[in-house]
Amino acid sequence: MRFHHLREKEKLSISGACVQAKIIRKEDKKIYLRIWNSGTEPAYNVNFYIPKGHRICILKSRLDYHVLNPGQAFDEYAVADEELLRDVEIVTYWEDERKCLYSMEQTETAKNILKKMCVCHV
Repeated sequence: MRFHHLREKEKLSISGACVQAKIIRKEDKKIYLRIWNSGTEPAYNVNFYIPKGHRICILKSRLDYHVLNPGQAFDEYAVADEELLRDVEIVTYWEDERKCLYSMEQTETAKNILKKMCVCHV
């Protein structure tokens, strides 16, 4: 199996798929990790992880997403510590139709995550 780590500039030149991630806040005031395929080809066996040491936990509802078509997305519920000070690294990985493995690292700033959190102090 071949492995390709994509940089931002080359993300679409090697694989037609490009699986990205970001933290979002929905109408229910909870935060989620949104994973989506911004590329032009399907991504297979999509998964992600956040390296240890970050003060955020993603509660996965599935082990992986077998096929993520272009423009398709899924959300996973996230819990973040209100004292989150560091940026959070999110790594997505997927395969193309030839079973080549790709990964992409992205960073969500702590400032942006805290803006998206609903932290109530009574």
